[in-house]
Amino acid sequence: MSAIKPRPTPPLSYQDRVPTLVMRHPHYPDYNTLIKLLTLDNGDTVDYNTALTIYGIISNNSWSTGWFARSANSSNVCERGAPLVAANGDVFYFVSHRTC
Repeated sequence: MSAIKPRPTPPLSYQDRVPTLVMRHPHYPDYNTLIKLLTLDNGDTVDYNTALTIYGIISNNSWSTGWFARSANSSNVCERGAPLVAANGDVFYFVSHRTC
């Protein structure tokens, strides 16, 4: 008997595909996808703090200054702590404080 278990299958929605939240770099218009996260939480969301930790690691940044917005010019800031919903569009990650 094999000790290796089969890989778990994520829950499927939207015609048998798992929705993803695309995280982008705000300053590169063409090749700006940093990562795509599967939205396995209720409502096809990704936890804000989980995403912040992931991007803090990717950018070698102190995540105390990192934040998300729905636009590359940072005009549509995501509420800190609120789940990031994939259906609302892509998310841009900013590493500097908003007042800088």
